[in-house]
Amino acid sequence: QMCIRDRIGILDSNGLVDLDAGREIQDLGAETSVDAGSVTLSAGGEIQASQVGWEVDQGITVNANLNIFLDDAGSLPDGDLVRTTTHDIIIDTAIELAGTVELNARNIIFTENGSIRSTSPNTVILNASEMIDFGSRATEGTILESPSIILDAAIIRGNELSVISGGSLEVTTASGLALETNVVEIKATLTAAGDLIVKSRGAVELGEIAIEDGSVMVNSPADIVSRRIAINSDRFANSVNLNAGGEVTIEEVI
Repeated sequence: QMCIRDRIGILDSNGLVDLDAGREIQDLGAETSVDAGSVTLSAGGEIQASQVGWEVDQGITVNANLNIFLDDAGSLPDGDLVRTTTHDIIIDTAIELAGTVELNARNIIFTENGSIRSTSPNTVILNASEMIDFGSRATEGTILESPSIILDAAIIRGNELSVISGGSLEVTTASGLALETNVVEIKATLTAAGDLIVKSRGAVELGEIAIEDGSVMVNSPADIVSRRIAINSDRFANSVNLNAGGEVTIEEVI
């Protein structure tokens, strides 16, 4: 079970009890009761469960401070922000820094309050072994802004309300990709089957675009310049669609 905060009262199980909390695991009241075959407690923050009187046949495994929660409750550095965890990073505030941002995690999750803006000439780098999730915004706004942005994840989930803005955007993913952008240049590598769909707010240059098996669709109200698009399959349904309000310039499609 994954949630922001777990509180333990009474748990009775013949097998495994696995609690995974974004912040802390705490006792619900003065006394708690756990009867289980084995218990694993994982938390982004502290584990404050007393464990007194628990009856666990195969032992208790405790993993604290695994998830990283970036919100108004914590302090941020004045310079570079670098965080790495084997679990998740949850961004629940508007982060604005004058340095490089590098986040490495299993999942990187933006809540409806989360965004990152780097005001320096440095880079925002997001690496996730599973997912980068931009999909929680309820109102339109810029979710990432930097002169240089690098995204690498098995799945990148965006929506039309989450705008990525800046100079260059480089994306690597193992799934289809749909992004709302306002960047000067895009480079993208899709290593598995899926389409690349980009809705650009302005003129855009497509650098190296490599698609394993899928189509490319880019929409812009201004000009589109395409340097190189490579689709590594010969499916009849795969296509390249560049729709511009201005001019379309294509150098190479293979």
